[in-house]
This record gives sequence, C-alpha cells and structure tokens, in this order.
Amino acid sequence: MKKITLFIIFICFAGIIKGQEEETNTSNLLQSQQFIFKVERIFPISGVTKNVIAENYSLVIYNQNVDAHLPYYGEMHRPTYDRDAGIKIDAPHKKYTLTAPENKKYQEIKFDVSNRGEQFSFILQVYNEGKANLIINSSNRQTIRYSGKIKPVKNEK
Repeated sequence: MKKITLFIIFICFAGIIKGQEEETNTSNLLQSQQFIFKVERIFPISGVTKNVIAENYSLVIYNQNVDAHLPYYGEMHRPTYDRDAGIKIDAPHKKYTLTAPENKKYQEIKFDVSNRGEQFSFILQVYNEGKANLIINSSNRQTIRYSGKIKPVKNEK
C-alpha cells in the first residue's frame, strides 16, 4: 500500500513540475517574438466550423514581422478580385503588447498590421500548454477566430 501511495505522490509532483516547465517555455517563446501559430480549426462568424489540421495554415512572428497565410470564410465589405480571399500578410507589426490578464489562464498578445490598404488587429490568447486562439479584426472583413498551437519558429526566415 505504501508503494502505491508513494507512486501516486510521485506522479502528482511530476505533473506539477511538467506544468510549470510548459508555462515557462510558453512565456519565453512569447517574449522572444519568434514563434509560429499553426491553425487547426476556423470559426467564421457566419458559417460552419472547419477543421484544417492537415493544411499548412499559419501565422509566424519573427524579427518584428508578421508572415500570415490564413484562410478566410466570411463577409468582405470591399471584395477583392483575387481568387484567393484568404489573409496573406508579410509586413511589420505595430503596437505589439504581451500581457497576462488577471484571473485568466492565458497570456494575450495584441498587435496591428497594415497590408495592401487593409488594417488588421490581432489578438492571440495563448494557454500554458501552447494551445491558442487567434482573433482577427479587419477594416474590410468580418471578424474571424482560429484555434491551434504555438511552436518555436525554425530558422527558415
């Protein structure tokens, strides 16, 4: 019986330590401004949730820059004649802030980007284990939300 009790205590402490390590790793990753958000699901305001785990949709933050390749489902206020109405950005970000809201279990990053005459406001809510929600507001489109995970960016840029 003592062995089982000791084993259970060991497992609990190992879980606590792992959780603290994940929290530290996530915080360091966000502070470095060098990470990738891989999209797993899309939540358009008007429409059905879409799973896109097998696709290669992402948002990359690196060297004060944003590189986004995201699908878009929703209403556009000024439609473009581009066949692909997704969100494609390769531009510097502005007003980058990282906060940990009180009584929340996530850290929040906010930043703005201007791209081809369109203004974007990004809100990225990142939980300790790396799961995240991305909310994008645009001057030309309905708001859209994505869920996925953040990971370190490989030195491809």
